[in-house]
Amino acid sequence: MVSHDRQALEFTAPAGCSTISICSSGRFDKVLIRHQVKYLGLMENLRLRRAGFAYRRRYEVFLQRYKSLCPETWPNWHGKLSDGVSTLVKHLGYKPEEYKMGRSKIFIRFPKTLFATEDALETRKHGLATKLQAGWKGYSQKSKYQKLRGSAIAIHAWWRGILARRRAKRRRQAAATIRRFIKGFINRHKERCSENEYFLDYVHYSFLTNLRKNLPKNFLDKNWPTPPAALTERFGG
Repeated sequence: MVSHDRQALEFTAPAGCSTISICSSGRFDKVLIRHQVKYLGLMENLRLRRAGFAYRRRYEVFLQRYKSLCPETWPNWHGKLSDGVSTLVKHLGYKPEEYKMGRSKIFIRFPKTLFATEDALETRKHGLATKLQAGWKGYSQKSKYQKLRGSAIAIHAWWRGILARRRAKRRRQAAATIRRFIKGFINRHKERCSENEYFLDYVHYSFLTNLRKNLPKNFLDKNWPTPPAALTERFGG
């Protein structure tokens, strides 16, 4: 019997399946076979198939994949993994007969339960993608606005600086003109010099401007406007 099974195994080429070593003598080594069965998890698979469970996953894998389906486990669960999985399946509406909680794994009995969970995950992915897209658009537009706002502030500050420098220059020029005018007024009776020339030129200009408006009506009229004292000598007074 053993030889027949061994020959059948030799002529087969299974793909992707685990094999059990057989002793060269044609007899089973019970200790070795028991170790390999335990190592390959065959008894667990057998118990699961007998119990009718179609799906099993470790808590961390199941929670990592489906945590986005529950607000309490999204984006991160900070408690025990089993509590997180329990919270998740209750939120998904799993019935007690549809799943079992093990020590480190969750077991789902019906494929339709898993398919419904996968469909919910696909729908959730679209919602998350929309939120991420909206968040990225908001962030990019905010960054663009901040750059434009910074540029506008810089330009505004630069222009305000130019206007302030222009106003300061005009104030300095006005102050210098007033000082020259006052100094010329104080020294108006002295000979023409750098201290009173600005004032004398202004008086001369004002007198000529006024004279243009008040010229005599005819050649016989001798009523000419009286020049200022500072210009008496210049006009032959």
